This record gives sequence, structure tokens and C-alpha cells, in this order.
Amino acid sequence: MSKKKNLIVLLIVFVALIVVYAATSAYSDYAQRKQEEQEQEESEANRIWITDIEEVREISYDNGTDSLAFVKEDEEWKYKDAEDFPLVQSYLTALEETVSHLEATRKLEGGDELEAYGLAEPAATVTVTDSDGNEITLGIGNSVDSEYYLVVEGEDIPYTVSSTLYNEIQYSLYDMVEIEEFPDLSEDTLVSVEVTNESGTYTLERLEVGTATLADATTADATDADAATVSEAQTETEQEEEIETEADTQEQDQTEAESEEETEEEETYAWYLNENGKRFEIENESLCNTLLNDLYSLSFESCENYKGDETELEEAGLSQSDISFTVTYLDEDGEEAEFTVIVGTQKEQEEDDTSTVYYARFSDSQAINTLSDTVVEDITGNQASDYLE
Repeated sequence: MSKKKNLIVLLIVFVALIVVYAATSAYSDYAQRKQEEQEQEESEANRIWITDIEEVREISYDNGTDSLAFVKEDEEWKYKDAEDFPLVQSYLTALEETVSHLEATRKLEGGDELEAYGLAEPAATVTVTDSDGNEITLGIGNSVDSEYYLVVEGEDIPYTVSSTLYNEIQYSLYDMVEIEEFPDLSEDTLVSVEVTNESGTYTLERLEVGTATLADATTADATDADAATVSEAQTETEQEEEIETEADTQEQDQTEAESEEETEEEETYAWYLNENGKRFEIENESLCNTLLNDLYSLSFESCENYKGDETELEEAGLSQSDISFTVTYLDEDGEEAEFTVIVGTQKEQEEDDTSTVYYARFSDSQAINTLSDTVVEDITGNQASDYLE
């Protein structure tokens, strides 16, 4: 009986120890959470917020080179001086996020005069307007340890902030332009490209390889002399009919054996040159492949003017150009579509610019873009005869 009592006592003690351990552990976890919460609150309380704007309506900035203003309408940022300007939204949404809750790393109370920080006449300014019309202007001065001095207009206490704001206002207007894009082109969707240059006009076309297609190509330019030859051949044909009948019998087996291979051949495609209605097999495949590869990755280098007027188009050589190319392709629905690119004059190089580009535009657009000289020369710089050599 005594042993039984001892066992019960030990069990009670064991359970009590478990309860004490659980309580101690829970309290320890609670205390740790409270400490973390307190530290977080203290950290948050010590953060220095320069702006806390719930809804930004307008942003303008002067970076020393460009002075630009933007307005937000229906959740879309627009260039204030030309609201139809094709603006890449990500530039302004990033800037909006920065200026709406701008945090300082330090507040320099009791420091030097503003001149010492480059803030008496700031090198750059940013003005932010909220949805109620309230406005705040931020002046950015000298840099220090990868940060910048900043002051709020009307105040005399400088702050230091990260370089984010300064970097986000360094863009010119055309750094933020949405450049027109070409449709996706591939070996399966590209149908033809018509090239017009000083030598004339010709077309490279993708056609199904087969006897009928090749026969059409060889008889496309038949003349009266060919008709006379056919008349003489009719007499010879009568004499050869017997021989051909026997030959046909011998060839029948071979034809049937090769039928499967010929069917596969007819289902493949090849590129041909078409000039003045005459179709030729392309001999210079390397030249043709270079052109095709350029088309598969075609893109404008830059946009110089999103809406050029007649004078500006003429100055760029895009009003009445002798050089152009028209691409026919299959769209997402498998329907044929096309676009034409007009090529203008070569853009004058700036001193620090090593690239060479040509002005170019879509025939149905006023946007003055540029294409690399390599692409222009690969696509439009050849004569039709170059593909037959």
C-alpha cells in the first residue's frame, strides 16, 4: 500500500512539474512577444517620416536638366503638357510610392545653415500635390555617403534620405516613352516581306514546296517563242509515245515507292524571290536567313518624337521615302495581317554616341522612331539579284 502511495505522489509531482514547465514556457514566449512588440513600437516611433500622403494627385520635378509635370487621372499617370503622350506607367508609380511615404535616415536639428548642404538653392526639386490640393515641395542638395540632403520648402531643418528619390527623377520625358512594338514574328507566322529601295521593288515569300509551285515558277514568263517550240515538239511527241508508254510502266513502281517522301517534301516550305511577277529559287540562303532573323527580333531602338508633324517627318526623311518594307504575317487568329515600315535618313551622331541609326516609322503612325543601321541594311540594303548569287 505504501508503494502505491509513493507511486501516486511521484505521479502528482511529475504532472506538477509538467504544468510548471508549460506555464513557464508560455510566460517566456509571452514575454518575448511583448518585448518584440515593444521594440517594434519603439523602432516605428523613432522612424522619421517627411511625407505621409494618402493619395497623390500630381507630381512635378526639376532635375536641373528637365522640368516635367504629371497628373494622375482614373488611376493612370499622364504627362501634363500632352496627356496623349505614351508614358510608361512604372516610372511614375515608383516615384509616387517614394514621395507618398518618404522616410529620412536623419533629421539634422541644430546643424549648419542650408548653404552648407547645398539646400539654399537645391540642385533638384520635387513638388507633390495630394487629392485635396495640398502641396509640398522637396529640395534636394548635396550627396553624402550614398545619401542626399533634403529640405522641405518653408522649413530650415535638413534631412538625409536614401538616393532613391534623386535617382527616380533623373529621367527625361523620352526616357519614359512607351516605344511602339512590332507584332511577334516567327518562322511559322511570317508570310512575306516586300522591299522597296533605290533598285526597285521585290518580294521574298514563304511558299509550300511542291511540283505545282515549282512548275508555276518555271512557266511564269512563257513567251511566243515558247509556243512555237511547243508546236514543233508535238510532232516529236507522236513518235515518242510508244517509248514513253514503256518508260512510264517502268517508272510507276519507283513513283509509288517515292510517293511518301514526295508528300513530306510538298508539306515543307521554302523562301522564294518574286520580282515583277517572276518567281525564283533563292540561291543566297545566308543573305535570306540574315534578313529573316532580323525580322524575328525586330524592334525600334528609340522613339524620338511620339507625334511628328509634317515638317518634322520631312526633316527625318519620313514624309516621302524611297525605302520601305512591308511584312505580311499571320496574327493570333491565323488571319493574314501586314505592316509597313518607312525608312528615313540616318540620324546625326552626337559626340558621345557610337551607334548609328536610321529614322523609321510605321506607315500609319506619326511617331518618329529609330532602327539600327545593321537592321536597315540587312532588310532594305540588297537588290533582288543579290539573292540569286
